[in-house]
Amino acid sequence: ARGWTDGYYDDECWMTATLTRAYDLTGNAKYLNQAAALYADIMAGWDTTCCGSSPGGLWWDKAHTQKNTAANAGAALVGARLYQRTGNAAYLTFAQQVYAYWNANMVNVSIFQVCDHLNPDGTKTWWRFSYNEGLMIGASVELNEATGAASYLTTANNIAGYMINNEVTGTAYGLALYDGTDTGCTGDCHEFKGPAYRYLMRLYAKNTAKAQY
Repeated sequence: ARGWTDGYYDDECWMTATLTRAYDLTGNAKYLNQAAALYADIMAGWDTTCCGSSPGGLWWDKAHTQKNTAANAGAALVGARLYQRTGNAAYLTFAQQVYAYWNANMVNVSIFQVCDHLNPDGTKTWWRFSYNEGLMIGASVELNEATGAASYLTTANNIAGYMINNEVTGTAYGLALYDGTDTGCTGDCHEFKGPAYRYLMRLYAKNTAKAQY
């Protein structure tokens, strides 16, 4: 009722994912058309004037306060998904562009932690949330399916290794994904394990020999 665009690009990415899912379930082109229209707004969030020594990335919000994994990995994920459903190469090109920038600049190549966000002054905030690793895993799987390139799965497995070794806690049922205590992990934080679980399972389906997943 209030329209489809929003002040936050990560929210628009989630709605684009929802619309493509609705299209998959119904076959009704109106959902895919709306997803494409919303993704056009997301693409407009790309910026090469900020931040730091390697400018690039998608803004988190239209107020331009930061660039984060939620928006960038999200845009790569849904762009690859849209390409697979429309055949529009522009979506794949943009998805690969966003993914390549984020992977090159915002992933620790020693341990494969994914940085939470990039600030306008060029500093990086390394909050440890399974949401970040989960979304990059999801984007990697979608791009692998869109292109057939095995390198995306290599990256996904590296990031998954970090997640399942560093973002878990012991429970009576075995290890569970973990983003912090009730006092330190507030707001949306409790929901972060949903995307992390979902995309880890997508990766596991690619190679079920990886029992640790």
